[in-house]
Amino acid sequence: MEAKINKNLNILIMLLCCMIFSNSCQKEPINGKTDGQWQLMHFETADGTIHPCERIYYAIQLQLVEIRDKSENKYGTFVGRFNYDQKAEKITVKEFSVPYNENVLATGEQLLPFGMDSTETVFDVIKADGKSLILRSDYATLTFRSF
Repeated sequence: MEAKINKNLNILIMLLCCMIFSNSCQKEPINGKTDGQWQLMHFETADGTIHPCERIYYAIQLQLVEIRDKSENKYGTFVGRFNYDQKAEKITVKEFSVPYNENVLATGEQLLPFGMDSTETVFDVIKADGKSLILRSDYATLTFRSF
């Protein structure tokens, strides 16, 4: 009976240790609160025109960003490089290509519905709190919601 209690106690201690160590080893996202899945709600160009967006999504993780149109507009899907300089609070996105085919690069015209007017865009991070994200470039201010 005592051996069974010791065995159960050892199992309990092992489980507690696993829980403690697994919680303390979680990695922080390298891009802070900009990492994640975002829906582009609208963007406002420098001339003050607000462009509502219908089912346009950004996925940001590590050094990659995927932009995708899920509407009937069929603007496409592109994958690009993502760099976040947290000290300067600047994001650079560039080198957009068709997924699984890096030889087919996106043009500036193809990126217009996504709030970018060139194949390399630098954004100032205006707000990034995990629930909403606001980015400003010389072309437009993009407003996102997390989903």
